[in-house]
Amino acid sequence: MPSYLYEIRQSLELLLDPRARKGKVDGTLATTTFGDGPLAVFENDYFNSWWGHFFKGTHKDIDFLVSDFAKTSGIVTFGPALAVATDTTDEYELIPPDYSPVELLGAINEAIRMVSEEALENVVDESVQVASDTYEYTVPDGLLYISQIYQKESSGKVNASQSRIDEMHWRILSTAPRKIWFDSRLVDLAAGRVLRIEGQKAASTLTLDADQTGISHTFLVYQAKANLHLARASNTDDDHGRKMAIAQAIADRERRKLLVAGRGRRAAA
Repeated sequence: MPSYLYEIRQSLELLLDPRARKGKVDGTLATTTFGDGPLAVFENDYFNSWWGHFFKGTHKDIDFLVSDFAKTSGIVTFGPALAVATDTTDEYELIPPDYSPVELLGAINEAIRMVSEEALENVVDESVQVASDTYEYTVPDGLLYISQIYQKESSGKVNASQSRIDEMHWRILSTAPRKIWFDSRLVDLAAGRVLRIEGQKAASTLTLDADQTGISHTFLVYQAKANLHLARASNTDDDHGRKMAIAQAIADRERRKLLVAGRGRRAAA
């Protein structure tokens, strides 16, 4: 099941430090404050200098830094100021100060890049339009493998049996850039029609909280954790080195389950 970026990040936060919290704004609405009643169990200044991030609601995808915390009504003061006041749609994370949201995101995306060609994603491209008397077309950006090509009907529909171009009638040319070549003796390409190209691409990195990935949630969380500890380890025997080794062992075990075989013809160099 695909995971949202915010779900991966929140799991990572808890693995790094179980004090990490998430909640929903319920009052004290302003451009630099919000309140959340359940936070009132913590003492004044408890969350000072913690990182924060809104992951749902009006201010989703926005980071902040806590400058003050007041126990009464669980009021968080933060910066930089928002363009508009917080509201009760906003859901937030509070992250202990050792790792910023930017660093967490970087570690998650580095984990994705490490397996981007092992955990291939299905993709459909319809950016190629047939030109008159033209039988070579540049492979669309991002495609690693091409499994099926269809010539869409003039109505824009795809007839699975009639629109499909037999794989024996096209191939990938090893040019720079790579091109799809169609055999003009066997393929009737109609000018103006769109080609529907089905294949696979490398796994995409994540930017927004609502971005999703099909890569194993467990792998990403533990590989990102290992990446973060590696960046701070001075040797394999210090605290970060030991935590890195444990996280990496779990990530390596999960990585063995990730492989998605390429289907069709290799379209990238």
